[in-house]
Amino acid sequence: MNFVIFGIILIEFCSAWRCVREKTRIKKLLWENGELRIERNQLKDEKERFWNENFGEIEELNAQKNELKKEIEKLNAKLEDALKTTSTSASSISTTGSTSLTTTSPPITPNDAFILVITFLADESYLQNGDGSSQISAKINAPRNDYASEAAHALVNGKLHIFGGYSDRTKIARLDDCTLNELTVRLNEERNRGHAALSIENGKKALICFGWSGREIRKTCEIFDGSTTVSTFASDWTHRYGGLGLYKNQPTSVGCYDEKRS
Repeated sequence: MNFVIFGIILIEFCSAWRCVREKTRIKKLLWENGELRIERNQLKDEKERFWNENFGEIEELNAQKNELKKEIEKLNAKLEDALKTTSTSASSISTTGSTSLTTTSPPITPNDAFILVITFLADESYLQNGDGSSQISAKINAPRNDYASEAAHALVNGKLHIFGGYSDRTKIARLDDCTLNELTVRLNEERNRGHAALSIENGKKALICFGWSGREIRKTCEIFDGSTTVSTFASDWTHRYGGLGLYKNQPTSVGCYDEKRS
C-alpha cells in the first residue's frame, strides 16, 4: 500500500516537473519568436528606408536628365534658327576684278548668340553661347572625323558650307541640321589649306580665294552660288593664311604666311 502511494506521488511530481519544464520551453520559444519579429520589422523598415532613399535619387537623376535633354533641344533649336536667319548682305560682284560689297546684320545680345565651333576632329565640336557662360557638346556627323580640318567656311542661302581642306582639296559640303553632306559640285582648283571664304550678294553666294596645295600657292578666286563654281579674279599676292573680309565694301585680305604684303 505504501508502495502504491509512493508511486502515485512520484507520478504527480514528475508530471508537475514536466509541466514546469514545458512552460519554460514555451516561454523561451515565445521570447525567441518576439525577438525574431522585432528583427524582421527592423529589416523591413531598413529595406523600406533604403528603397525610398535610392528610389528618390533615381527620380532626381531622371528629372535632371530630362531637364538637360530639354536644354539641349532648346540650344539646338536656337542653333538651327541662327543658321537659317544669319546671313551676310552683299552688292554685285563682277568677274573682271571690280567688286562692291556691303554687310548688314540685326543687332544681337551675347545671351542670344550661339556659336557653333567645329573643331579639327568633328566629334569634339561644341556650342558656345555669346557671353561665354555655357558650353555644350554638339554632335556633328561627317564622312570622316577630320573632314572639316583646314577647310574654309561661309554661309550660302542660310546654310553653312565648307570648302576644300585636308581631307579633300576640292570638296564642297553643306551642313544640314548636324550633318555635313558633300555636294557633287567641286572647287575649280585644289585648296588644301590657307584659303578663305566670304559670303557675298546677300548671302546667296560665296567667294573662295587663295590657299595652298602641294607646291602650288594660289592667288586665284572663285564664286560658288549653291550649285556651280565659276573662276573669277586673282590677286597680286598669294595671301595664304591672310584671311578674307570686307573693307570699304571691298573684299580684302591682309598679309600672308610667307610675305608681309597687303
